[in-house]
Amino acid sequence: MKKKKQKNVLNNDDNEVYGVIEVPSSPNEQNFKLIVGLSLSAKSLYDSHGSLYLIESQEAALARVKKGQNIKYRLNFPSFLPSKVTKIVFNGKEICSGPSEEGSFQNPITSVELQHSFGRPKISLGTENKFELPTFGPEIAVERNDLTEDDDFCGEPTISGNPLVVNGSPIVRGEFPWLVALYWKNAKSLEYKCSGTLISDKIVLTSAHCLFVSQKVISEEKIVLFAGRNDIDDWSEGGFISPKVKQFIIHADYNSTTADADIAILLLQEKLEFTQFIRPACLWKNTLKSNDQSGFVAGWGRDSSGKITSTPNKVEMPIVSEVTCLRSHETFRFLTSSRTFCAGKRDGSGPCNGDSGGGFLMKINKKWYLRGIVSTSLYDEDTNSCDSSGSIQLINSKEATFGEIKQGQEIKYRLNFPTFLPTVVTKILFNDKEICSGPPVKGSFDNPVTSMDLQHSFVIPSEIKTTSSGEFTINRNTEEHKKPTFNASENSDDDCGVPVKAVTPLIYNGSPTNRGEFPWLVVIYVKKARALEFQCGGTLISKRLILTAAHCIHQDDNILSKSEIVLHVGRFDIDDWAEGDYAIPKIKDIICHPDYKQYVQTSYDADIALITLFREITFTPFVRSICLWNSKQHFSSNTGTIVGWGRDESGEPTSTPNKLEMPIVSDKTCLSSDLTYKYLTSNRTFCAGKRDGSGPCNGDSGGGFMSNEGGKWYLRGIVSTSLYDEETKSCDVRNYAVFTDVEKFLPWIQNYL
Repeated sequence: MKKKKQKNVLNNDDNEVYGVIEVPSSPNEQNFKLIVGLSLSAKSLYDSHGSLYLIESQEAALARVKKGQNIKYRLNFPSFLPSKVTKIVFNGKEICSGPSEEGSFQNPITSVELQHSFGRPKISLGTENKFELPTFGPEIAVERNDLTEDDDFCGEPTISGNPLVVNGSPIVRGEFPWLVALYWKNAKSLEYKCSGTLISDKIVLTSAHCLFVSQKVISEEKIVLFAGRNDIDDWSEGGFISPKVKQFIIHADYNSTTADADIAILLLQEKLEFTQFIRPACLWKNTLKSNDQSGFVAGWGRDSSGKITSTPNKVEMPIVSEVTCLRSHETFRFLTSSRTFCAGKRDGSGPCNGDSGGGFLMKINKKWYLRGIVSTSLYDEDTNSCDSSGSIQLINSKEATFGEIKQGQEIKYRLNFPTFLPTVVTKILFNDKEICSGPPVKGSFDNPVTSMDLQHSFVIPSEIKTTSSGEFTINRNTEEHKKPTFNASENSDDDCGVPVKAVTPLIYNGSPTNRGEFPWLVVIYVKKARALEFQCGGTLISKRLILTAAHCIHQDDNILSKSEIVLHVGRFDIDDWAEGDYAIPKIKDIICHPDYKQYVQTSYDADIALITLFREITFTPFVRSICLWNSKQHFSSNTGTIVGWGRDESGEPTSTPNKLEMPIVSDKTCLSSDLTYKYLTSNRTFCAGKRDGSGPCNGDSGGGFMSNEGGKWYLRGIVSTSLYDEETKSCDVRNYAVFTDVEKFLPWIQNYL
């Protein structure tokens, strides 16, 4: 093999620093694995760890290999941090190495290992492999071509885990890259349900019970998978994809009353491209030997305090014999079978609600093998959850604790003792250093003593590198979602209101739209526990500003916090989570107009709010801003168009936005049509509509009323409210709708532009 060469190309544009590594390859090689070691300061715990990936597509790289040309990688260094390259290893051979950063107690050093692997098309398992696919019934068979295992790639994370405490400790992102989050989709909401394990580029394994609701099997279109997720509470973290499920197969022997055959296969529509956050686990083989009978479970279940975790925790669990399991509790007689096994320490650690479907993995010879799937546990009547014993938790939130650590303050924990049991604290350790210790309770044959360790661990959160504008753009390079050619300079603020995609002629009542036709549309979601619920629409008016209705960001008369709101810009089909090419920008601030409901609780005057973004968003064919209406420009239009994901004529929420043309009517016409408008309108609202059964409805709130003048779209109003229909228990589209007049609030808006 030729000597590898590193090409030092650095770029400081948009605060981004990267290098290009060119590696000569041989046409005879089948697999390619590059490892780059970095040494950087402890500030990295608050920032990106960097990334390593191919400059071109995998297919193009393989074509280069075939011709004997260099493979080109891009190394993104951690943002804003001084870092050193300590090693470069290609296919197991060290190319170069160097000293790490020098650290101290006040300035500790973090070592990071970035890896990238790819190879030629995989070869399916041969007959010599001992693994046998489970029987899933006479009518359904899993093709072995779908179940492939590459011994060079499976079970090897590209990021090493932090050697923290193993009992319910957080995992480093990429440490378990086969972990999949499984959600259920319902109308316009999305709710986390279970975990799964990626075992190939087209197959995810999970528990059968994760696919049942009220004893009925859920349909494929109701399942949403996320591969590469870490913080399921942070929708802007990036680096994840949402593959579509083609089919799922529940084992024919599954019975919901036991844990026997609690297994299901999810077949994906398209092959996944592996990244540092998305890789498969290896499948367990009976030929594997290990002296250590312990494995790890990782998932987003409840933690020791009973709270749902936003980032996955891991816990080490020893496998116990069938006899030990059966003797521990009579209920296990009914839960177990010859195709299950038990594991755990019975010390308060273990999988809990939300961990179902995740994997029990064992590490052998530096590879992780999927040995089991989390199925069930005993029920704790006291906690109405999984059975545990005692807990330890932070008194303050993680965010508050991070702030205290920065200021050098003490960390405060709460210790929950096992209920109704006399307990003695025998030791307290912090970061492996003993703080204090004491003698255990003395036991006897008639009064045995149980020793248990309660542990709590957390790490300073890290963020994945985003785009130069601060938001993460999900990009699935499938044929149907390839981006059209687009020059960002074409969409400056001076060119607002002009979509890249041509607008089709309007059809009369609630007609469908094309993607990119109204690229300023914004979807506003609200986070509730593990669910993500559609709330309202919004309108992008600049690279950093979104307008919506004030009532959209209120809940129980309180303004929602920015951590409770998730924005999707560039979305189209909100029922298709694999659609891609949309942005999830971070929110800097939420500003409600000070006059909103200040005097009259039933009034919709000043029903307007601003959402400012942390950084400027990048314009694309699906993300652009709209112009603001100003009557001083002598516009003549007295009609407008509303676009949104509200209910259609059948009363069902729409998955893609509909558009509707509406005429503006005078205040006199509006007020005389119904007495209620006296309380809903003001001199800063206007009414519009045809009173013919068409109009905005539940879900359209916050969206824009737009007028087209000279080929440009202008935001004239914001969907605020309408009358209530007692028959449909919804909006009354036989009457006028009320809109906030944006022009009346231009001075207030200009303060934030």
